[in-house]
Formats: sequence, C-alpha cells, structure tokens
Amino acid sequence: HELQPHLALGKQARDLLRTAQTADLLVRAGDQGHGLPRLEACRWLGTTAVPAITLDLDANQRIIAECDENLCAPSLTAAERAEFTRRRKAAYEALHPEAKHGGDRKSDQVAESATRSFADDQAAKTGQAPRTVRQDAERGEKVSDEALAAIKGTRLDTGRYLDSITNLSPEDQVAKGEADLAPTSEPGE
Repeated sequence: HELQPHLALGKQARDLLRTAQTADLLVRAGDQGHGLPRLEACRWLGTTAVPAITLDLDANQRIIAECDENLCAPSLTAAERAEFTRRRKAAYEALHPEAKHGGDRKSDQVAESATRSFADDQAAKTGQAPRTVRQDAERGEKVSDEALAAIKGTRLDTGRYLDSITNLSPEDQVAKGEADLAPTSEPGE
C-alpha cells in the first residue's frame, strides 16, 4: 500500500497507524475533515470496519474536543500545548462565562453547583496538573501566533523560551525568535 503524502511523516505516521489499530474514530457531525487521517490509516491497513463515535457538537464544543484530543498526545511541543490550550480556554469560557477568572459568580448560590475552572476541567480531561494548564494558557495568550509559528518545532520550542518572550511586543517576539534561530557565524567568517 502507498501512504498518502500527509501520512508519510515517519514517527508521526507510525504513531497514527498504531492509533488507527487501537482507538475508536471520533467523528463530529457535520465535520468532514476531522478524523480523515485516521480513516485513511485504517484503509491503508486494510480495515473494512472502523469503530466510530459520532458527536453532535456546536462550534465551541468542537474546539474543546479537538484540543482535548491533541492535548492528550504525548509528543506535543511547548508551542503546540500553548496554542491548543489558548484555543480551548477561549472556547470553554465562551460556553461557561462564569468560569472566567474574576467572572460573575453572583448567581452561584451553592459552591458545588459552580462550573469548575477552565484549568481544572482541562486537567481532568488531559491528565495534566492545573498549574501546568494555567502556565500553557498564559504562554498561549501572551506569545503571538506568529511567534509561536516561527518557534514551533525548533530548538527554541521550550516553555522556558516562551516564558522569556511573553513580555515583548508581538513584533519583538517574532524578531527575537528569528534572531535566536539565525545561524551563528564562527569567528573569522
């Protein structure tokens, strides 16, 4: 069998094939693109029946489900965790405005009925510590999309580096990332 071009990614493709063999395919109603790489991997493996779970989710629920699935992956980089956590937090707080830090809790008469915080919810679903979730969310909110894209997958893609640029302007974050990624010349060159 010939792998589709986007599946021929070495370790990622092997991981995808392993997942295709062992996990149910999650399909969101009305979402044509999600799960297609897994479906292609199953087809490549010759699987004719693919177990699937179909969910009817609104836009924010889809974002949360997609981010949860990605955040459970063991091989995410710091930039990827920051990006998915930021997206998930925005969707979660759109669904649960009372969960925002400093949000309106006047209507919460009983503590047990209060919606849990974004960080607690993500931690419960992904197995991360709430502190780690808050840290990733802060990085995702403070580091620009352009800087995250420039840093993603490079030697700078660490939590420590992201923390070091959070107080810079978006333009300066990108400029610093590019400068720090530029090859250094040897003395005398």
